Amino acid sequence: MARQFLSKTLVYLVKMTEMLNDTDNLKTQLLERVLNSPCPEILGEYASFQDLLDRAVDNEVDRKLSDPAGKYHKAIANPQIAEYYMEELTRHKKPVDEEEYFNSVVSNDEFGGNYKQFVRYKNGLMPKAEAVAFGKYFREAAIKYESDLRKGITPADMELYLREKLSTRVEEDFSRAVGGFCDEAQDLFEDDEKACKYVKARSIVLLTGIVISGKKLQKFKDALYLSIAEDCPILFFLPQCLRYYYDENGEQQVIEDLSDFRYSSMTGRFEVKIASKVLEEEEKNVFFPSALNQIGIPVKVVVPIMDHELLRPEEMNTKNNHEKIVRYTAGMAGYYRNIGSSLKMDIEVVSSINVFGIPSEQPEFREITNAVKTRDGAGFGVTNKTFMHAVDAEHERNNGDEEKEDNERNRYYRSREFAYLCRLYDVGEGFAHAVKMAELGDRNGFAGTLVKLPKGAEFDARIFNLSGNLIVFQ
Repeated sequence: MARQFLSKTLVYLVKMTEMLNDTDNLKTQLLERVLNSPCPEILGEYASFQDLLDRAVDNEVDRKLSDPAGKYHKAIANPQIAEYYMEELTRHKKPVDEEEYFNSVVSNDEFGGNYKQFVRYKNGLMPKAEAVAFGKYFREAAIKYESDLRKGITPADMELYLREKLSTRVEEDFSRAVGGFCDEAQDLFEDDEKACKYVKARSIVLLTGIVISGKKLQKFKDALYLSIAEDCPILFFLPQCLRYYYDENGEQQVIEDLSDFRYSSMTGRFEVKIASKVLEEEEKNVFFPSALNQIGIPVKVVVPIMDHELLRPEEMNTKNNHEKIVRYTAGMAGYYRNIGSSLKMDIEVVSSINVFGIPSEQPEFREITNAVKTRDGAGFGVTNKTFMHAVDAEHERNNGDEEKEDNERNRYYRSREFAYLCRLYDVGEGFAHAVKMAELGDRNGFAGTLVKLPKGAEFDARIFNLSGNLIVFQ
């Protein structure tokens, strides 16, 4: 009986080992297939996902090394005070081969010994008196050699060493993460083609620096699964703000088209609002949905022109300005038609007011702004302290920095009152729009609903993420 049990156990273990090996092999095959796959056309500078991975490693290393507040930047600026890295680099620079190390020590000092003597000394074959003297002089020479080695380390040496060290670590981290995507894909899909799409989509987010809030990551994964499994489109909103300038009186005015706009500022200088900066930003906005579309994941892209901005302050809410925005919207529609045509993707440009209504008339707007004004915004995750910090940041931005004060705006547009108004409306409009966007996605059966916000707009992202079914990416 015992032998029979043992035999069954061995058979079970063998089968389990074979299954684990098969799983590992499938994961390796999936990983290799993804990395060798061509990148989406919108990532034209990268031939394959492996190229994308390599560049992501370089970018992340560059970011870590160049961060002025980071430990690596400080170590490069002054290697001699970076004790830990100096010790590491000194050991790294010392020859590994014993004879080579001995010769380096000897060549750095007037120590007269040779390697044969060192071998005799190390093996205890040298007479005691001679060994004592040999050991004493060699240790002194070795200490001097390592001290000189350390003193000779330059910022360039330190940067090269840290770059090599970080590249290895970052590449391992990224590769491990992509391997994790393969595990997820194998659990979700039996079809290799679908699993491959899933890994590619997750890899694009990771390797291009797209940021999705940790709280919404599972929502995104669910949307991605549903889209791939059932060929159900993902809805993308790419909000487009209006174009503004400040006239000779420092008053805010609307620009009605997509051309370069020349005007005279309050200081009397002639200024130009360059249209290409706006258009370049829009091309970046379509990157993510286009990348997904090009790997076979269906998407629907909507660009809301945020014309509700004309409703505050009151001075902007004029017939003339609304007529300007009609022309601006038509220009944007034509521009996006061209982008959509080149990317083989349908992009719809709409009026924010027409699609979502007037935010200030919606219950969500009143609910959250009343809570913030009465210092009860914590229920929305927006404490009074958080809100006032955002007001302070807006106020500082409207006034320019210390080196270049903003003299184009008049006193009101640089006031704390205006900053408070902007942030309060940002909170109300953001929450109202987030709810409406999510409702639109749910009502029309999309796999998920995503909205693009600019990087650095963390406060706005927090407000939009209050809507449970909306996924913010930056």
